[in-house]
Formats: sequence, structure tokens, C-alpha cells
Amino acid sequence: VKGPAKGDVVVCPERGPIMIEMAARLSGGDFCESLVPLGTGINYVETVIDIAMGNQPDFTRLVPHRDRTVANRYFFPPPGRIDEILNVEKCRRIENVVKLEVNYRPGDRVPVIANHSQRAGLFIVTADNRRKAQETIDRVYEKVLFKMAGRLRDGNPCNYKRPVD
Repeated sequence: VKGPAKGDVVVCPERGPIMIEMAARLSGGDFCESLVPLGTGINYVETVIDIAMGNQPDFTRLVPHRDRTVANRYFFPPPGRIDEILNVEKCRRIENVVKLEVNYRPGDRVPVIANHSQRAGLFIVTADNRRKAQETIDRVYEKVLFKMAGRLRDGNPCNYKRPVD
């Protein structure tokens, strides 16, 4: 049988690497469609399509020709009604921001976030190095603000429930 395989590994200090999931599919959530191509220049979705179609894949296309730092982050405002979301369009124009999506609109209620489909949004940044990527991440979290119950929230999961005003 030929086809993709996706695995998740956790490294345990006592036991070493532990396989926690193995699936006969590509990774989801922007990983194979955006993150890998942005960082390495490799589009392995095309290679998997070639295999699925019975074509001989060009494995030379799986050699990285780019070395960029790529990071994806998520917005996790606290539960409650969103009155306003500030600076989304402005942040989409920040250098190194390649994707920024918000899943809620003013008037929507954010639930207690229990799974990935309930996140308030996401953004992807690229940069020449980790420091520059982190600077961009910090800037987006600082600028994209959720006004809820008269208070501004930044959506950074590290600041969950802490107002920024």
C-alpha cells in the first residue's frame, strides 16, 4: 500500500519518544497546506496526489529550497459576547503576517473554548529567524483586540481572562 502517513510523537524525559497517533492521511490545520511550504518551499501535497493518481512522483521536489521560521498562533478570548474586534485589517498588512482569520464577529458569543473549532481565530507568520517571528507574534497579539463587556482582551492564550485596558 502506498500513501501518506501522519504521526504525532511526544518526547517523555523518562521513556523517550512515544507515538501517540498514527493515521493514513496528511496533517491538517494548515500544516501541510501552508506551514511546510512557507518554511521549506516543499509542497508535498502535490507528491501525495501523484502517488494517489498512480503517477511516479518527482522526489527531488521534496528537497527543501527555503529555510524560514514559520509559526501559527490562535486567538483565545475569554467566554462572553464580543462587542467589537479591533485592528484585524491593520494586522493583516503587517510584514511577515501571511494569514490572519477571525472566526467570530461583533455580537457573537464566545463559549468556553473546549476544542479547536471554537477558537476565535488564527494567524500565521514567517520570518528570517525565531526572534523576528516572535516580535511579529507579540505585535499581532498586542494589536488584535476583542472588546467584551467594555474591556479589551488580546486573545493571547497566555493572558486568558486578563484585560489589557
